[in-house]
Amino acid sequence: MMSIREFFAGKTVAVTGVTGFVGQCLVEKLLRSCPEIKRIYALIRSNKSQSAEERLVQLLKLQVFNRIQDGQLQKIVAIPSDLSSDQLGLDENMRDILADEIQVFFHCAATLRFNEPLRVAYKINTLAVKNLVNIFHNSKHLQAFVHVSTAYSYCERDEIGEEIYPTGWNSDELFNSMSWMKEETVAKLLPDILHKRPNTYTLTKAFGEEILVREAVGLPCCVVRPSIIGATYSEPIPGWCTNLNGATGIIVGYGKGLLHTLHAHRNTKLDIIPVDFVVNGIIAAAWKTAHTHMGNKLVGKAIVTSQLPTTPAQEHGQVLVTEENDEVKKRRKEIPVYNLVTGTDNPVTLQEWNSIIINAFSDYPLDKVYSAPSVTLVSNKYLHRIVAFMVHNVPAGFFDLALMSVGKKPRLFRLARRMKLNIEVIQYFLTQHWDWKNDNVLRLRSEMTKSDQKEFDFNTRSISWKYYMDVYARGAKEFLLKEDVNGYPAARRHLRRLRILGYGLQIVLFITAWRLIVPRTLIAKNAWHLFISLWFKFIRFFQISSTVHPRSFFARLLSS
Repeated sequence: MMSIREFFAGKTVAVTGVTGFVGQCLVEKLLRSCPEIKRIYALIRSNKSQSAEERLVQLLKLQVFNRIQDGQLQKIVAIPSDLSSDQLGLDENMRDILADEIQVFFHCAATLRFNEPLRVAYKINTLAVKNLVNIFHNSKHLQAFVHVSTAYSYCERDEIGEEIYPTGWNSDELFNSMSWMKEETVAKLLPDILHKRPNTYTLTKAFGEEILVREAVGLPCCVVRPSIIGATYSEPIPGWCTNLNGATGIIVGYGKGLLHTLHAHRNTKLDIIPVDFVVNGIIAAAWKTAHTHMGNKLVGKAIVTSQLPTTPAQEHGQVLVTEENDEVKKRRKEIPVYNLVTGTDNPVTLQEWNSIIINAFSDYPLDKVYSAPSVTLVSNKYLHRIVAFMVHNVPAGFFDLALMSVGKKPRLFRLARRMKLNIEVIQYFLTQHWDWKNDNVLRLRSEMTKSDQKEFDFNTRSISWKYYMDVYARGAKEFLLKEDVNGYPAARRHLRRLRILGYGLQIVLFITAWRLIVPRTLIAKNAWHLFISLWFKFIRFFQISSTVHPRSFFARLLSS
């Protein structure tokens, strides 16, 4: 079996979601590790101010592409498209190009807004898959169609294997039945449609996988399911991140001192995977799918039908699917699915994440933080609301009042509210637990050559979480927040002063509360006098230590 680099030599590839986090890293990796690749078509949506070509030019200016030579970058060709439009917004000529030239297709695009209106999410996450499948049924050279889904597409299940499960819905009929409804009506029906799911994102991603079951018969396709995608681990730049989606928003909240409590279970495993591991897994999955497809053609096993027999629900236009024929059930297990997760082989609990993140931002603090990184995990949601009000809203209110008193605009309360809304979107994933099977992922890696295992590494057992969070903190500072990486000494001094101020405020609050109690009991008075005596002894030791040992911790603290 040829290597991955040899396989992609001379190939024409197309990618959706190129302007997204996964898409940009995927294109960069293909150009860098498979330099003999012939062409990459990038399906990009135009916006009000920029055409697809202009957006591509802006994309290629990002630091992530710094290692790619100009000659390689010229292999990328922009194709204007819109996944939410009929036929993906492609004219007939562009559809013919996809059908006639593309050998490997990576579908990475999706709407990542978890609370997107159902019809919008359906168009982008489900209907786009259907339109792509219809285009590639006319393909002459397609060897691999890789659909990037999510490890949470079946999050209503406790155990998630590498197969496509029934959703219980006929997605086409469900969407058709909503065509006449107002958005308010759909919103009222949404809880019943979602059932045990938390949002429209997970449901419509599962619908997209079911499209492959029903309508991609005969196409060489596979599904890659990454969990929560984080910054790069090592390549092309350690710590590369470009947006506040997913885990990055929470991690930056830690670093800026905006987040001090989370409603979460301490022993819950939070599954974060670096984006470069995801990209390597996607590329390897395409390589494996193509070789399986070519092997089947050689032995005459390729299926030439384009659609499975209809089920009773499809024949009668039913929205709910209560039974499926044997061919559908068989195909659900036959389509290769790869659960790209870390929790199976290298798990980390939320309690461990909490310590790792706080330590990372203590060593590599962000600029102008509002308070020292410190987060308490509270499992009871009602207690969490009380704690959140005390540690988020009250300090933010006082801070903004202080700003307004000196003629400045308030900002902390607004930031605290944004942080609250962002956490509410992913709250479900902080209190649930899943067991993913990843046998296909392990088998895929075992079939790769030793050099490919190194060049396209997605072995999650090799991840050092402390190292990863250190580079994540540095990457968020440099690439996302655009802060000066040479400013760490000043940032550490600022953080140290905030800690001293925090300890001082705690002492003041303690003394104030104690003084309210002292006059009432003799025991309290005696305890108070003992405390004052010990406090003065500590201050005296502090002064002597600073004088005798000028390089001691206390002396350095005073001089900072």
